[in-house]
Amino acid sequence: MGSNFSAVIEHNLRNKNSLEKFLEDLISRTDLFPTIHKLTNHENDQWEWIRELDIPISFGIQMTSWVKDLKRKVEEAKLQKRYKYSNVWEELISEDRLELSGPDSILEMKFNIHILELYSYIRWRSFLMDMETQSILRNVCKELCSYFDTNYCIYMSDEFCATDSIYEGKSMSQYREELMRRFGQSKQTIDDMYIKLEDSWTTEGYFIEYF
Repeated sequence: MGSNFSAVIEHNLRNKNSLEKFLEDLISRTDLFPTIHKLTNHENDQWEWIRELDIPISFGIQMTSWVKDLKRKVEEAKLQKRYKYSNVWEELISEDRLELSGPDSILEMKFNIHILELYSYIRWRSFLMDMETQSILRNVCKELCSYFDTNYCIYMSDEFCATDSIYEGKSMSQYREELMRRFGQSKQTIDDMYIKLEDSWTTEGYFIEYF
């Protein structure tokens, strides 16, 4: 099975200042995010919002020229930091989503106005089976939950990804209702999501961890 780790957390970021302060704290506050800083090898200054670029569209030119022209415009927009929206909050409420990328993409976050999906290139099976990896990622989630003043997060199997719920603007209660309809109650433990088969393995359901 080829799936990576992900978790869903409710956040309380409700304006431009809170979004900007979160990024500032994520970068600088090792007291608030010690596990995240350790996991990213203290390269936290590389966290950045993935912004929609303001790129003028050209018409009436050949495809090969159009591709070259588009690449040039993308690079110019990146260099000049020319974005479609004036700030990250405006982008979030206009596009209903916003992404935050960490150093080397070891951790990334997708936001809508209510919830975020934390995901990583760390494999889902590693989270389920390797206790050290599991402990690190659970501590990452605990630090984020503490910051956002919420007392739980939801770990997901690869049967259900939160990305659609993020893009649809769903709240945590709506997301939990969707999980309940599809899978029933939360598993009792993380181990319960792992199912050993005769010559392979599978995973099912989700687990809600309370801190």
